[in-house]
This record gives sequence, C-alpha cells and structure tokens, in this order.
Amino acid sequence: MKELLSAFLLVSLLLIAAPSARGAVLELRDGSVVSGDILSLQGGVYTVKTASLGTVRVNQDNVKSVRYSDASSTPGHQKQIESLQRDIALDPAMMEKIMALQSDPQIQKALSDPEIVSALTRGDINTLMQNPEFMKLMNHPALKSMTQEILGQ
Repeated sequence: MKELLSAFLLVSLLLIAAPSARGAVLELRDGSVVSGDILSLQGGVYTVKTASLGTVRVNQDNVKSVRYSDASSTPGHQKQIESLQRDIALDPAMMEKIMALQSDPQIQKALSDPEIVSALTRGDINTLMQNPEFMKLMNHPALKSMTQEILGQ
C-alpha cells in the first residue's frame, strides 16, 4: 500500500515537472482562467506561457486552483492523481523543488521515454509499476525526499 501511495505521488510530481505534459489551467480567485505551460514558480509568482497572451506572471495569492488539462479525461487512478496535483501545485516550496527537477538527468531520461510519458498521462499506475526505469525513480533521492515530505514522514 505504501509503495502504491508513493507511486501516486511520484506520478503527480512527474506530471507537474514534465514539460511535455504540462498543459496547466490556473483558476483565479476572480473566476478567470489562465491556460498554458507553467515555466516557473518563484517568489510566489507563477510564470505561465500562454498561446494567446504570451508569457504572463500570476501572483500565487490570486490562484484558486491548478489542474493539468492533458490528463483530465483519462481513466484509472486519475481522480487521486489530480487531487495530489492540486495540493502540490498550491505549495510554493514544493513547486520550486519540482521545477528544479527538470534539469536532473535521471528525470529527463524518464520523461523522454514514450512508454513512461504515455502511462503518466493516462494515470496508468500498473504499467508504471512494471517499468524498471520508473521504479528506479522511486529511489531517486530528491523524489524520495519530496514523497516523504508530502506524506509527513
């Protein structure tokens, strides 16, 4: 059970960190929506690249929720993954740690594997748990630390 929960957290963290899987939708407190790729979260300010407005900056205090549109219609464990993503995306310190993972070679290798990316976007935990490269990430020091932090261990 603990391994499955860790896998859910890892999927959530990787989906947030994956440049090809971003497609974020930020719902603002005033009811408006900003859709695009989250480029960074620094100093409590999201930098988002949008298709229509270019790059915009949004103060995190103005953000009601963050969801990831590319995985929103997939079956499986998607509800749990989306819930974890929302919680993680609203934590500025955790988001900064996740964004820092984008330059990690082991993370880049996993996120360039089409099988892993496909299973991530589908929320297919079973396929991921059978993938040796994904299972190596379960022991990645930074990801393991973040998982323990999120679980409160």
